[in-house]
Amino acid sequence: MSSQLNLNRERMIKWGIVRGMLEACWALESSGDFKNGLEIMERFKRQLNVSAD
Repeated sequence: MSSQLNLNRERMIKWGIVRGMLEACWALESSGDFKNGLEIMERFKRQLNVSAD
């Protein structure tokens, strides 16, 4: 996807981590379930570790 959009893959992954954290914070603010945001963050974090190999 990053190559098709001509975007830096690592930067996209890092943005996904931030977006997951934001999702978790917004859920906490509205007394919702923050776990979905943390799962998003973890998925992107695993991709960051894969791209480092």
